[in-house]
Amino acid sequence: MTLDALPVLVVIGGGGIGLATAHRLGTGRHIFLASRSPATLSAGAESLRNAGHKVTTQQVDVSSYESVAAMAKAAAPSMGSTGSILAVDILGTANVIEAFGREVEMAPGSSLTCVASMVQHNAPPLSPDLEKHLATAPLSTLLENTELRDLVGGDDGPSGEYAGRGVRVNCVSPGMTQTNMLAVETKGASGEVIRKIMKEHPLKRAGTAEEVADAVAFVAGCGYVNGTDLLVDGGWIAKKRWGEMGAN
Repeated sequence: MTLDALPVLVVIGGGGIGLATAHRLGTGRHIFLASRSPATLSAGAESLRNAGHKVTTQQVDVSSYESVAAMAKAAAPSMGSTGSILAVDILGTANVIEAFGREVEMAPGSSLTCVASMVQHNAPPLSPDLEKHLATAPLSTLLENTELRDLVGGDDGPSGEYAGRGVRVNCVSPGMTQTNMLAVETKGASGEVIRKIMKEHPLKRAGTAEEVADAVAFVAGCGYVNGTDLLVDGGWIAKKRWGEMGAN
């Protein structure tokens, strides 16, 4: 596969947020859309091409380092000529950070943005040692920490693979977002809980995929934002944290 000399936008995850991000950031770039689902890739590519974007697709299993590494290398041919790349990861973070750090020569000015969740902001604080481990440990030893067990760490620390290379790594953590998945959950067993959250939410609504894409565009485009996790939840975590403290 040979990509042209356009700047490259790699979007891993072609669902609601991934597709909105590709539309938001894809102008003037060759979009490399990756997903495990052929149906998602087909629908996403059609939507983007109908909007005039140039798109290449590839299946990827983000739970497999080998699969992610192959995807990163497939997107790499034009990176040498363009000098920089935007990569947006909606799916498995650890393998993506490791693969783009080791398998691809991302030039200074490149950016990797991981899309996570607001859930980590509502979890108990991690110890300084565990935070450091999650931010700096290579993939091969990431889970070799006794504190991890039942904990899930955040994504706001740039991997050591990027240190000193001028490549920025950031995270966007959306709250409840109006996607097809949320629509299905609202009609199912979780519907009552979701409607209760909506009623109590400071903005009385879920966010949109386009609003999350706007946040991704900000952290990807602002050259001095690095190692940051941007919470995009409409104020839900702040209300839960400080509102409940005030009530007590």
